[in-house]
Amino acid sequence: MPTLERSRHVVNVYAIISHDNKLLVVEDSRMSGYTLPGGVVHDPVEHALRQAVYDQLDTTVAAADFCSVIEYATPDVNGEHGLELAFLFDVTIADPSAIHPRQGAIRWVEENSLATLDLRPNILRRGMATGGLSPQNPWWPQLEEP
Repeated sequence: MPTLERSRHVVNVYAIISHDNKLLVVEDSRMSGYTLPGGVVHDPVEHALRQAVYDQLDTTVAAADFCSVIEYATPDVNGEHGLELAFLFDVTIADPSAIHPRQGAIRWVEENSLATLDLRPNILRRGMATGGLSPQNPWWPQLEEP
């Protein structure tokens, strides 16, 4: 387990957007694979969520319901360990056909294909694929990110 003596801490927020039993994912511009819409939190969490959805998808959030928080270690960067807190919200978009990605491509994926999708971070993919992330189980402390 990494020590927190030399570490960087990041707080992110992610939107879980579903429509017709499909989940919206965004191409991750930093690496191959996908991520959920969202980003780094520099403002109050819900405001950051709404801003990230608008910035990435050119649409507004009609409703945002808290789902879960995940804590996990991120890979070493320049000898520093990272620790991320990721807030997840179940997001409703009034008109999913009005989504127009501003950054990268989007894809609607079958929810039952999450186990094989290259969704980052991996702990998020695992939690969603197993159904473990939910308002009934809102806290997912995981100190290692395999």
